[in-house]
Amino acid sequence: LAFYRDQMAGIAAGADALGFAVENFDLKSPGLTSSCIRRTLRARNIRGIIVAPLPQGETAIDFDFTDLAAVALGLSLHTPVMERVANDHFNSAVRAVSECVALGYRRIGFVNTRDASFRFGHRWAAGFALAIQQHRLTDQPAPLCPDWLEDVARAIPEWLAAERPDVVILAHTEKELQKLIPPSIGKVLLGVDSLEDATTGIYQNAFELGRIALEHIVQKLYINSFSLPSQAHDHLFEGIWVRGTTALGPKRR
Repeated sequence: LAFYRDQMAGIAAGADALGFAVENFDLKSPGLTSSCIRRTLRARNIRGIIVAPLPQGETAIDFDFTDLAAVALGLSLHTPVMERVANDHFNSAVRAVSECVALGYRRIGFVNTRDASFRFGHRWAAGFALAIQQHRLTDQPAPLCPDWLEDVARAIPEWLAAERPDVVILAHTEKELQKLIPPSIGKVLLGVDSLEDATTGIYQNAFELGRIALEHIVQKLYINSFSLPSQAHDHLFEGIWVRGTTALGPKRR
């Protein structure tokens, strides 16, 4: 996905600017265990680690972080507790609803999964619910929130017919899900790919998130901070509203 590619590009750019090098270690690679990676890090005196966002259904990583400076990208990592750099999902949801209201939409649908909601601390759902309440919107579509991503595509057509939203906010940005929203209904993504994206939504600026995560690692190395915190330290960054062309208002479709 473009989001993860841009995060890696931000990490690489930050490292290059500060005179550091970046190497990728994939725990999912065949035969590459966490203990094997740990031995490699010790042998090569690599002291800093950035943990990438975890795959669907995962919130923990089995790895020995002793004597390492560590930062996680995103909010999916719950265990072990560490410093995390992520988009402000709560603010993104509030902003998306507020922009939809400003455009004239009044029946605002929301599509997410229980898995993603749990992994991100229910921040999207909470922001959406608060914004609906703040704007005093009544008679709203029930949010669509099946357990897993693969369940969403099967549920969308029936949900659209039953709930009749005039705009849909999608937490998941997969192309096959976007295609299920007809042009007659506004479409807003909580993660568009760029500031010039044709799709309306929130730009999370993955490049900048990666660069900032790298800066936090370098800071830890400079001050010899090689232990995990007792409480999570979350650095949250506001997304940017991208006007796009997929949600121009109910009277302009």
